[in-house]
Amino acid sequence: MRRLAGYLTDSVPASGDPDEMMTHDLEALVKACLVLASAISFQISFTPPNGPPKSLPPRPSLRAGLTPTMQEWIIVFLVKYGLPIEIMMYYLVSLNEFLHNISLAFPSLPIQPVFPLLHASESNGPGIPLSVLLGSSLSIASCVFRILCYRALQGFAFELKKSPKLATSGPYSIVRHPAYTGMLMNLIGSAMVHWWILGTGVKALGYAWLIGVGSGVTLVVMRMDGEDALMKKSFGSEWEAWSKVVRYKLIPGVY
Repeated sequence: MRRLAGYLTDSVPASGDPDEMMTHDLEALVKACLVLASAISFQISFTPPNGPPKSLPPRPSLRAGLTPTMQEWIIVFLVKYGLPIEIMMYYLVSLNEFLHNISLAFPSLPIQPVFPLLHASESNGPGIPLSVLLGSSLSIASCVFRILCYRALQGFAFELKKSPKLATSGPYSIVRHPAYTGMLMNLIGSAMVHWWILGTGVKALGYAWLIGVGSGVTLVVMRMDGEDALMKKSFGSEWEAWSKVVRYKLIPGVY
């Protein structure tokens, strides 16, 4: 503990308040942990629990337009090739921000961000930004929610396919598509944690990430009716009875 306190207070100027500087350094350390937790939550939430699709389905004709078959092909393509890139981009920004905050908390250690311009400017200010606190909390909660979905639904997969059993317990007793609810929660939380990037010189990276995940979310939301139709066809009266009890698809009492 004494060594930790030494590392935290080495940068205190002669005229500075050691207690105030200690608080500032601890806040930077907490911010670093929250950012890292957000990145881990993002990875878990968007990694297929049973592995990515082994191959792409046959690509339908582009002349037919954005048919359900084409939508599903795009989703499988994004899951197989797009999600790993999105996760890598999120980790890149998060680890850089993590190192920046660690360098503030432990100024005596030879730790610096890999990309000096790619970090939140408010990290130098006092307190933990509300966006980071709420965003990371939402990311962690959504990750736990997604894991519960994986456990409730046997053979959970990101691509559309018939389930061996109709899941009606756990998160599936709240809404019919809880995994998508968790996905939206995680995306909102992740964006809140790193919203600052849109005000930097590398905001193009942030916009690219938002466009990528936004496109995927749009297609997934459009897919819900197809999932309901498949489940109704597969489980018949069992699905109809469950859908009368669990009426909402995504947000309880709203939609």
